[in-house]
Amino acid sequence: MRAERTLRFLDTPGAIREMARQVSRPANGYRWNSSFGLMGARRQDLVLEELNAQFPASDTALSAQFLHLVAETEFFLKHPKGKLSPYPANDVEKQKIWQREQEGLLKEFDQLYQEKYQEAASVVNLKHGAARAETVQALLLREERGSPALKAPRLSEQEIVAAFLALSPEQQADMLMMAWDKYRVPAMAGALEKILDQPDLQQHMLRGLALERLYDLNPNTGKARILSEIRKPHMDAGVYPVSARVLSSLPSETLPEFDETLASRLEDVKSRTKDLDAQLAGRYATKAILARVKSVYEISPGKWGCAMEDGLISYFLRIEADYGVKQMAGAASQCMSESMSRLKKMKRWGEIEPAVIARLNSEHVWVARDAAETLAKYGGPKAEKAMWARLRSFHAQWAEREKEFRTDLNPKQDVSDAAGFQFALVEGIAKASGWLLDNDQITELENLTIGQERENVARLKWKSPVNLSINFVFEGHLNADLNNQYSATDIETLCAKLAQYPNGTRFWMNVFGATEEQLEPVLRAIDETAGQYGFVIDRAPAN
Repeated sequence: MRAERTLRFLDTPGAIREMARQVSRPANGYRWNSSFGLMGARRQDLVLEELNAQFPASDTALSAQFLHLVAETEFFLKHPKGKLSPYPANDVEKQKIWQREQEGLLKEFDQLYQEKYQEAASVVNLKHGAARAETVQALLLREERGSPALKAPRLSEQEIVAAFLALSPEQQADMLMMAWDKYRVPAMAGALEKILDQPDLQQHMLRGLALERLYDLNPNTGKARILSEIRKPHMDAGVYPVSARVLSSLPSETLPEFDETLASRLEDVKSRTKDLDAQLAGRYATKAILARVKSVYEISPGKWGCAMEDGLISYFLRIEADYGVKQMAGAASQCMSESMSRLKKMKRWGEIEPAVIARLNSEHVWVARDAAETLAKYGGPKAEKAMWARLRSFHAQWAEREKEFRTDLNPKQDVSDAAGFQFALVEGIAKASGWLLDNDQITELENLTIGQERENVARLKWKSPVNLSINFVFEGHLNADLNNQYSATDIETLCAKLAQYPNGTRFWMNVFGATEEQLEPVLRAIDETAGQYGFVIDRAPAN
């Protein structure tokens, strides 16, 4: 690293040549010093020459970062940075002209960037090993942005698999997480099994991702692997890496054959898989081990860690509902997603809400904070009323010490704890799932908030049209945002929040990264809700 940093500042032909080689080395990450050295070199014509020389070499990786650097270098040789027009801050007409110029330049750069991908596609067959793997990776991940389609060579399944196996474990995990659709070919099943056959993986997410993708690709083989993992969890790099979420994905309502295994591991005081086993019991265990699971839970009811509480109470709610609800009243926390979801579906949240409200006044600040966050996520009108009352009493208690809330230097512990509790309380009232604040309420919330957090509250005031953004993140999961205030990760929650706005409200909707297939059910549900509750959705033109 010291050698590379020295090369960065030598600014000689030899240094430029070596830095061009460094940025195209496979499995080398993003070489910041070499990249910045090349961007800052005075001889940009030589930089471009040396970068272009890397394209046909069999051992150089044409990654997305490398291709962007080449395109950027060529672009700024044609349009020197010092000659780009400054923004005309005080002239509206010139601003419009400037904006059109910028759009033209962006389009030109995008075309140039696309051409670099096309050049990479034309030489991919010259590459070998990790260099080929990373070049194939870049081509597979290329997102088209209105420019001509990439004429990549037709890659066989075997070539895709070989390229995947040549990636580093970190790169493999990234691809399985973020780009599975690009690698999802039948032949990948064998590659995933090769990963799962390794006794100790040093990349802590890789086993779980490989198992999840194998089940998606080949359910029968994936099921056998999941059952094997439940029976005997692997340890990689000192941890148990496969999550309960992955192991809970089988369609079976119960797996009686694992009752004894799960109960015995839960009873073992030295077991390192208690959290996992509690969650698996919550998902699959039968009534046959109810007494044994109760005995484990009642050693420390309501005081286990979140994963353990969530798993065991999910089990009780499924097997003996009244007992589960009783235990839930003393343990409910916003982190207990599985048991909370089950409780809501059972329509029994109202039975535990008073207990959670009571914890708003706990002398233990983190208990009170968790209560506020839980009520914001799951509560209704009673929770809203209680949270407002608690904020007013908090304000009365701390208003005279507001100056202490504004210091950035070593606040007293009681002030630090109080600020954390206030944050949860204010955020909960402002961004709750179960209610919508009008601007008068936001003003009141602002006035009751102490310290710097007040400025954040002031930004929440809204007017029609309200901004609504829809995008799809990893694996096509919905992520919706309203007014930078409310968020939803499923259609039901989004429509429930939209329905809380007054009749006649207009929404300005922007959609990002969505296919028509992904978007169609979302738009259909929004339109149905709009018709029922009398709001209007205006959609921004597609980018």
